[in-house]
Amino acid sequence: MYLSRVEIDVNNRQKTKDLTHLGAYHNWVEQSFPDEIAANKRLRHLWRIDRLAGKSYLLVLSETSPDKDELARYGVPGTAMIKPYDKFLSKLEAGQLMQFRLTANPSHTVSKPGERQGKFSRMLQWHNSENG
Repeated sequence: MYLSRVEIDVNNRQKTKDLTHLGAYHNWVEQSFPDEIAANKRLRHLWRIDRLAGKSYLLVLSETSPDKDELARYGVPGTAMIKPYDKFLSKLEAGQLMQFRLTANPSHTVSKPGERQGKFSRMLQWHNSENG
């Protein structure tokens, strides 16, 4: 696994005009894995936008290493970093106290008989509709 980070170039209007919604960030992440696109193989990538010391960063956790140039597409030049995550995981021990932040967008798909692909639903809406 790999943990990647790039500072988002918020001062470059040319770059930020393409990042006006979360779907654009999702596309940025997916385009950072051109080998997966070429193989028509979509793996799951966890990502978030984080702020640290007044700067915005895109953080990506992935099974395979992203393409550094694609990762840097909307970033400040020279700030893209990709590090093996397994090294960190191997240092974790049972009973350790850890602190983390999580941003989640829970969703699921519902398939009807005969449909190849299910309809996307947000879990919170689904949960609320199921429970009145």
